[in-house]
Amino acid sequence: FCFSIEKVGSSLRVYIQEQPAYASRSAAFTVTHRLNDENSRQYVCWNVPIITWPDAESIAARWAELTGRYILHGTLFEMPAAPQRHAISPPDDEDETTQTIGGGRYVFEHVNEGGGWRAYIITQPSYGGRNDGTHATHRLHDTGGRRYVCWSTTVATKEESRGVAKMWAGATDRYIATGATF
Repeated sequence: FCFSIEKVGSSLRVYIQEQPAYASRSAAFTVTHRLNDENSRQYVCWNVPIITWPDAESIAARWAELTGRYILHGTLFEMPAAPQRHAISPPDDEDETTQTIGGGRYVFEHVNEGGGWRAYIITQPSYGGRNDGTHATHRLHDTGGRRYVCWSTTVATKEESRGVAKMWAGATDRYIATGATF
């Protein structure tokens, strides 16, 4: 895979320069999450504006990973919500990465929403063929479409949010590997 990142208006766009052929797989834009610009150049379809270069690079890498899996195994995918910085209360440090015992890599942004903390899911492994609905995966969406960990009580501190995220990541790894619900 090869990408270029270009500024278009007030946001960035991840253009696809090179990629493997889809072979016998569908190359429909709705399946492959690609769009064409006014010059028929293909770019990664994203549901919200991409603002920062690190976010654009992360999106390119994630799209390449998911597309490669689709080409090899036929695993359909949904692009995760874009990593945006929240206007209400920006984090006081970098996004937090959790590596689980099962080997999954998760990245969270912990945000104080005023009434409690949320662990926004920036990156996580694919569910493969498992049900990825909100109930089965314990994820909710905010009004901007960003996914966060669903928790039944108010999360009062950033430390609690980190603990919730780690527990959720471990349970999600088990669910992906075995189908065991949580």
